[in-house]
Amino acid sequence: MIQSMRQISHELRLFGVHEGLERRSEESLHSGLSPLEYLRLVLEDERLHRRQRTAKMLQTRAKFRSGAELEDWDHAVDRGLSKPQFKDLASLGFKT
Repeated sequence: MIQSMRQISHELRLFGVHEGLERRSEESLHSGLSPLEYLRLVLEDERLHRRQRTAKMLQTRAKFRSGAELEDWDHAVDRGLSKPQFKDLASLGFKT
């Protein structure tokens, strides 16, 4: 039964359902969830999976630099910002 549901969810491209089907089925059996409550949880899994996939795609498309730290700032490149100005910005001294 679970295997056929996994196959159908995969064919329908419901990858969130596909990934969480066994876990939600076990949870449903142990806690005695109603069929509607089970369906709601499975659909929430799908919605969460789609939101996470969209966020990942947008982050990839935005090409954010990961791991950028203030300590890694290269002062040798002239950016029109002196070291004292940079330290003031880094300390958030302007925020007072």
